[in-house]
Amino acid sequence: MVAETTPIEALPSYLTPTDIAKLLRKSPRTVTRWLTSGEIPEAIYINGRWTVPKEALLVFLDKHSGTSPFHN
Repeated sequence: MVAETTPIEALPSYLTPTDIAKLLRKSPRTVTRWLTSGEIPEAIYINGRWTVPKEALLVFLDKHSGTSPFHN
């Protein structure tokens, strides 16, 4: 389970939209919109569920550094 205070090193290799929403303090609907529009690269949609590799999330956060809780 991912919490808002989970250190980046402790994140699982793959995240759900709910995990990402908790980390970024956004709604799951916003995260799903990012996924369907292709804003988060390499996100995987299988059997009606999104899965996001941690590295893909980090690429997204680098492009949108203002939304990242991991940037100082």
